[in-house]
Amino acid sequence: MRAVSSSAQMLTLSINPSRKKPLRLLTKGDNNSADDTELYARGQDYLDRARDVIGSVVGYIPFVGYVTILLSEHPWLKTAMLGLMGAMVLLQRE
Repeated sequence: MRAVSSSAQMLTLSINPSRKKPLRLLTKGDNNSADDTELYARGQDYLDRARDVIGSVVGYIPFVGYVTILLSEHPWLKTAMLGLMGAMVLLQRE
């Protein structure tokens, strides 16, 4: 593992796993100063890629989580969105 670029905000790593040893991962949350070992199984210090990782990111949609936050903080917005979607279904022409 080697650092590709580094700045005050972000560190990008290039991981070149060896075929002889299994890849062990240590995770850390976005805004945490400590790693996530308290979330692992008891006595587990690292994640085994073959056993513990079940998927990988293919792409992402930025800011889509804000919709969930808005709907949970403003219940009337949920009703308005459902009404708008219902109106669109009724007014749609084929």
